[in-house]
Amino acid sequence: MKYKITFQTSNKSGAGTDANIYLKLNGSIRSSETIHLNKYFDKTDFEAGTTSNTTLELSELGDITKLEIRQDTKSFAFDWVNDFF
Repeated sequence: MKYKITFQTSNKSGAGTDANIYLKLNGSIRSSETIHLNKYFDKTDFEAGTTSNTTLELSELGDITKLEIRQDTKSFAFDWVNDFF
């Protein structure tokens, strides 16, 4: 099943990040594995003021009930502020 992922990084100063971003989709049938989003997006997609899209091919999850988004702190600029996901 294809799932379209869209997010917008806030335009606030310092909102962008160089950290690794991870996503897990929880559905009414099952949950996805943890997905390393940096594989699907260019590094500039996590910078302030950007809106980014990708499509993930995953097993059927059912109705999406929860998004789990996390990041690591392995870079100097690891803060990340989203307007929407």
